[in-house]
Amino acid sequence: ELLRTLRAMHADGRVAIVGGLSRVAFNPSATKVQIANVDGGELVAIIEIYDPASNSFADAGELSEPRFLHGAAAISKGRVVIAGGGLAALTALQPGVIENGAADTVEVYDAETKKVKTVAMAAWRLAPAVANMDGDKVLILGGTDPNLVVAEVFDPALNDGDGGTNRYVTYESSIDGFLDQEATEPACQRAL
Repeated sequence: ELLRTLRAMHADGRVAIVGGLSRVAFNPSATKVQIANVDGGELVAIIEIYDPASNSFADAGELSEPRFLHGAAAISKGRVVIAGGGLAALTALQPGVIENGAADTVEVYDAETKKVKTVAMAAWRLAPAVANMDGDKVLILGGTDPNLVVAEVFDPALNDGDGGTNRYVTYESSIDGFLDQEATEPACQRAL
């Protein structure tokens, strides 16, 4: 079975395997985008760590809610930033409206405590792109909404160390122009 999960690699070679949904049917050309959980597939919140040195998997906790088609990036101290994704409302067999079932949150997993903290994002994102930046910051952008021009940068130092996102309401076509912009609204610095 194909378990659609997201993986984030730690500097020591270990890999975090986060959430997922098995047996997915995805029809992006339908009148409304439809994602169906078919034939008994299961939406999961499980976090596992794969250690290639010992060729073993270990249970490592759970997300606050199951999600799939999310983005993830490993940052320092064994933490993983998990952004956006589809929630349980997207797994119905009938077509649905994506924003009713897509996450507008970031979960930060801490391997030391095996706990997650949840932080708000500026917009819901299904299948976002994420990329590591300097200083443990994570760039979060894109997704399935073609009208979304909001990029976000997760910064673990915001909100007294609980993390948060700064949003950039519009971004230029060049990444250099984007990185030179100031945050237009740091309102998503609050923890949920």
